Amino acid sequence: MRARALAALIAVGAGALPAVAQVTTPAPTVPPASSAPKALSAPRDVTIPSPILTIDIDKLFAESAYGKRIEQVYADKAKALAAENRRIEAQLSQEEKDLTAKRATLSPEDFRKLADAFDAKVQAIRTARETKTRELEDARQSERDKFLQRVVPILGSVMRELGAVAILNRQTVFLSYHGIDVTDRAIRAIDAKIGDGSKPAATPETPGDTTGGGTTAPQGGQKAAPVPQPAGNTGN
Repeated sequence: MRARALAALIAVGAGALPAVAQVTTPAPTVPPASSAPKALSAPRDVTIPSPILTIDIDKLFAESAYGKRIEQVYADKAKALAAENRRIEAQLSQEEKDLTAKRATLSPEDFRKLADAFDAKVQAIRTARETKTRELEDARQSERDKFLQRVVPILGSVMRELGAVAILNRQTVFLSYHGIDVTDRAIRAIDAKIGDGSKPAATPETPGDTTGGGTTAPQGGQKAAPVPQPAGNTGN
């Protein structure tokens, strides 16, 4: 009975503790070079006139001042969470040692009760830590979504400046010329317009633009122009 109880305790300490203690801190998501879409050779600083442009959404976020700030905040919080997990791991390891030391002075039944209580505590801590990790990841994704929403008017301005009618996510394009990719240009425009995004967004982001009505307000008697809409939201 004692041998089985000790084996159960060791299983808790050896199997459950690492799961509680380890929190992976993923690096900012950057697609590997081998998975990048194919692009035909063309001077990268020259935009080829085209009604269709492409943009690398991951690069747009990762290399803009706004995205870098979000990733740094995430990295700092993930680091703190990992440190907290290590502290909890050390605490539970010590509790395991203390419980093992009591084995010789306890009956099998009493030892089993303490071992079961310790196991329940480890399981509860594991669940709590997994919840914290999910919340951190959800917050990171939420901030990325806010970034994409906020830069839509700026991307629309880039599109209009180049006389285009659509911007496609480069990750979904099978073949294209480098000359229709406007990612670097868009990053410069975003940095110039909103910087790292720490200040509240102006309403509207650009003069005359609206995000809900689907048109820009006419200026000086000019006819209203359509506001670009992200894919899946045509404004109809």
